[in-house]
Amino acid sequence: MKKLLLGMIFCTICLSLISCSAESKENKIEIKSIVFYTTGFSSDKMVWEATKTKTGIHMQSYTTSIADFNNMNKNVRIDFEGSQELYESINSLIDKYKVVEWNGFDEDNPEVQDGTFFSLEIVLENDETVTAQGYMVFPEHYNEFVSEFTHLFKAST
Repeated sequence: MKKLLLGMIFCTICLSLISCSAESKENKIEIKSIVFYTTGFSSDKMVWEATKTKTGIHMQSYTTSIADFNNMNKNVRIDFEGSQELYESINSLIDKYKVVEWNGFDEDNPEVQDGTFFSLEIVLENDETVTAQGYMVFPEHYNEFVSEFTHLFKAST
């Protein structure tokens, strides 16, 4: 009887693991593009863009002057074609910090006069758009995501 009970428990655990594995593959995050920018104490806006390509991902980082935003004069710092592995790293990072759950985040702290603003737009493979923005208020794991995301740009050049 004990062997039968242990066998049933083992089978239940195995089926649960298989189900979780299949579900995680179905829910895998894949992006078409991501645009993330911040502004801070200076009048510059720091922008990071990544767009899926046939062979991986095109990545670019640049600054623009807020005063000259309409003319979009870019001071390009980083511009390169990344590998499929880099593309997958970005998808994993978005999944790791549950960035898709930030969709609709729009908060600010009006008491701070000279702080940091961020804006994020991600277009997923299924054409769903994720947007988030904030001024001196940030979603959960924002700092960790930004640190790792911007590091991918620096480390890949």
